[in-house]
Amino acid sequence: PRPGLGGGRPPPGAESEDQGRVGGRGVQPDAIARGDVQLDTAIYPRDGWSQRPGGRYAEALRAGDRFPPIILEMGTNRLLDGMHRYQAHRALGRDEIHAEHRRVPDDVPALLYAASLSTRHGDRITGKELQQIVRKVVAENPDFSMVTAAKYCGVTRQTVSTRASNVTERRRRGRTFSYTTLTLPTNREI
Repeated sequence: PRPGLGGGRPPPGAESEDQGRVGGRGVQPDAIARGDVQLDTAIYPRDGWSQRPGGRYAEALRAGDRFPPIILEMGTNRLLDGMHRYQAHRALGRDEIHAEHRRVPDDVPALLYAASLSTRHGDRITGKELQQIVRKVVAENPDFSMVTAAKYCGVTRQTVSTRASNVTERRRRGRTFSYTTLTLPTNREI
């Protein structure tokens, strides 16, 4: 298959072709100025940007290949998916890039939503990156559902639990500690 032309399932919350998107099925994505794209490392689901896929993508673009649009967060233009496509356009000096805008669901961290887009096609996230994402999401959102995280990551709940084990263990110990410190002291002991 051509670089960047992946299929895969849509992330949860985007099962419908039209849900969360500007426009609908069959509508051409917007061509926007590359400079309008906002790069936010806080929601970039990878350890770093690999130049190898970007170079392959640039070569394919030069040869006339077409790629799916990059995906931007509606209202902010933060890049959710398509860093290698973005970098390929940049390397070729192209001022415009096709983009699709999506709403990040209110109850889902933007990092997890962005990661869900990278788990489905193209240069997929690694197991180490998945572990870092899950740990960060769980640490920053202690009550976030492991089942929901698993659905967005395209893995089982058990995999998410294993990847987040040190964070969930600290969370469990923290609850136990809080419970014991709140219930042990009595008037007789003071």
